[in-house]
Amino acid sequence: MSDCATASNRPGLCSLLALLTLLALPACPALAETVYRRRADDGTIIYSDQPGGERVRLPVAPPPPSPPVQRDTARTPQPPTPTPQSHYQSVTITRPEADSAAWYNDGQLQVSVATQPELQPGHSLVLYLDGARVAEGSTTDFQLTDIHRGTHRLEVGIYQRGTELQRSAPVSFHVLRPGIHMPQRPEPPTQPHKKDAGNP
Repeated sequence: MSDCATASNRPGLCSLLALLTLLALPACPALAETVYRRRADDGTIIYSDQPGGERVRLPVAPPPPSPPVQRDTARTPQPPTPTPQSHYQSVTITRPEADSAAWYNDGQLQVSVATQPELQPGHSLVLYLDGARVAEGSTTDFQLTDIHRGTHRLEVGIYQRGTELQRSAPVSFHVLRPGIHMPQRPEPPTQPHKKDAGNP
């Protein structure tokens, strides 16, 4: 940096500008720390980085701290939750049998389920009739009510803490209901009364 020329009408302005310029050089801390001060012939104080005059050490302002690094915790991958595994070889509906027909019995239906191996502790069976959840429990026998005439479909699933482990194949069955136009079973024929041989 060359010496700053002074003006007679503004003697202190150039010195102030030179000092501010030196303080605004954070990229060159070695130059900004040491400056030289001398007095011109007209009495003006001049600051310069060129040797000559009184050596002055000026404090250098430290650079501003870097902003903290923000970690995006929302996108941090989480370990997957382990899915319960099924250890059953099979789960089947044994009653009613597939494509079987049964007479309407006040809308009641007995359902039996078989699992291989047996149902484990903590597991439950959920019974579905025509896609709707109708029964649940740790037993393999269920009693359903309000079963109407027609063709229906049954399924059963094995559950553990609300998670389905395995489901059976669907079983269709038919419920029949007697009507007034259905033929009645014929009565057995009555045998004629035989007379005794001694009676006329």
